[in-house]
Amino acid sequence: MHNRITDAALWVDKIDPWIPPTAEINSLDDIKQACPAVRRILNRARNLRRYRRPHWRHYEAFKAKLTIYVGWHAEDERLRSSRCYELCISALTKELRI
Repeated sequence: MHNRITDAALWVDKIDPWIPPTAEINSLDDIKQACPAVRRILNRARNLRRYRRPHWRHYEAFKAKLTIYVGWHAEDERLRSSRCYELCISALTKELRI
């Protein structure tokens, strides 16, 4: 059974305490600080480039992972914008050199 208080407490734990919930996110560094999973995904994309030539399938897989954390369906309200999505996808293509 869901309890609004405990659900809210769990949601608050997911937010990085270094960026206040009302802070505006304007750069990729802000996104990485607010959501460490984005940093990990982009690092994996960079590491993939060392071992094999990135393919469009890799791009699609990494993009699907990123859309969990940024864009309209993101859990964190601060990351629910087309600007955040655009910054992350641009960084992904840069890391994969596509």
